[in-house]
Amino acid sequence: MFPVLSAYLLMVLAQTSGPEIIELLHGSKAKDAALSLDPVLPDSTNICAEYEAAHFNQVSDVLHCAGMVALLLLLIAVPLKPPPRNAILWGPPIYYLPAWVGHYCFQKDIPAVFSYGTTLHGWWMGEWCAFKQLFSGRILSTSIEWVSALVLAIGFVQLVTTKNTTRTCDGQKTKQG
Repeated sequence: MFPVLSAYLLMVLAQTSGPEIIELLHGSKAKDAALSLDPVLPDSTNICAEYEAAHFNQVSDVLHCAGMVALLLLLIAVPLKPPPRNAILWGPPIYYLPAWVGHYCFQKDIPAVFSYGTTLHGWWMGEWCAFKQLFSGRILSTSIEWVSALVLAIGFVQLVTTKNTTRTCDGQKTKQG
């Protein structure tokens, strides 16, 4: 249970300290540049175009897609195989954390969900745009991007749905945690 709680704490930290994270990773100029960007607003009539404009780095896009596909795979895997009890709790972190790594480390900006996601309607529209762009092929354009996203997604799901076991000196399996 500790890893999933840690993931949620990372999500809270990312949402409350975005500019500081960018400054820590890239310096004060990057922080100032990130703060000067226009946010994607939840009441925008053209939220999909604004969302797309806020996503411009290829590595970040792969991480976004990996998180989206991982969430879908997790939702499929949970009913099909008996995962650890807390596997479904990994849904939000497995979806958002890879994308936020893309924003903070590669795009050097604050995730758009922090501005459009301030209302339920804005959040829903932004996520709808993200999935629409994923499945229309607007985010990933090459085979290597798709393969990279899929491999990462499968790895993320495998990580959170595999029960931790170790072997004792006599070869017996024991469950951890």
